[in-house]
Amino acid sequence: MIGVSASSNVTVENNTFTSCYMYGVQSNNASSRTIVRNNRFSEMGKRVLNTSCVSCRGTDFIISGNALTDYGYCGISVGEWYKGSKKHLCTGVVEGNTLTCSDEYLANIANVGLMDGGAIYLRTKMDGVSIRNNRIQGFSGMGSNRGIFCDDGAYNFEIVGNVITGIANSYCIDS
Repeated sequence: MIGVSASSNVTVENNTFTSCYMYGVQSNNASSRTIVRNNRFSEMGKRVLNTSCVSCRGTDFIISGNALTDYGYCGISVGEWYKGSKKHLCTGVVEGNTLTCSDEYLANIANVGLMDGGAIYLRTKMDGVSIRNNRIQGFSGMGSNRGIFCDDGAYNFEIVGNVITGIANSYCIDS
C-alpha cells in the first residue's frame, strides 16, 4: 500500500497493484494534489474488509485513467466519513477509470463479496468532487452493491457521463 499523509504533490502513476489484502493507494484529508493516474489494480481487498484500491480525502486530487479488476468492497472511494474529522477541503476529480469484475470473480462472490458497497464510493463530506466519464461493468457482493454509491447523506458532488452496466443486486447510482 502507498499511504499519503499530510503531503502535497504526490503522484502515483503507471504502476501495477496485484493481490493486495487492503488498500492500494490511500491519501488522507491533510494531503493536497494527490494524483493517481494510469495504474492497474487487480485482485484487491483480499482481506474482505471495507477497503478500496484508491481512496482520496484531501484537496484537489485526481484519480484518472486507472483500470481496476476484481477489487472487493469498492474500487475508488472519495470524501470523508460523516463521523470523520475534515480540517481541509475535499475536492477533486474521478474520471476516465474502468472498473470491472471478471466472470470468475463474480462466480465466487459468496466467498469474496461484502454488502453495502459501491464500485465508486462517495463518503459524506466533500466540498466539490466530480465523478465523470468512468466505466463500471459487473459489480456485485452479498447485497446492496451499487455502481456509484453516495453514502450517509453525501453532499457537494456531481456525477456526469458515466457508463454503468451489470450491477447485480442494487442500483447503478444510489444517493
